[in-house]
Amino acid sequence: MARKKASKYDGYTDYTKEFMTAVEAFVKKKYGKIAPHWDGQLQLLATNYELFILAKEQVKKDGLMMTNRFGGLDKHPMLRQITDANIQCIKLIHEFGLSPSALGKIKDSEDEDNDTIRELING
Repeated sequence: MARKKASKYDGYTDYTKEFMTAVEAFVKKKYGKIAPHWDGQLQLLATNYELFILAKEQVKKDGLMMTNRFGGLDKHPMLRQITDANIQCIKLIHEFGLSPSALGKIKDSEDEDNDTIRELING
């Protein structure tokens, strides 16, 4: 009986697997391939997205506020994890040009390059 090939996203939630499958498809479509040196960044994106999902689920389960040891209310400690993971995901998403603003910057840069080339050719 043949064994199923291990995915580089085994051990992640289905949400993360689905997200990373979509990310990889987008990157392949946009750049033609996934360069070997991008694997580390994609793993960082998967890990931070996973941390975001897990922390979000924990806050959803426990609520935004938690009772501290003195009986007072404090914000859930996972809220900081959600913020940190979200920031890292946004940075990595911009690195790969996966957001509308990143795509706009890439297009603007390409337009500037084309203008420079036209100026050089036309004098």
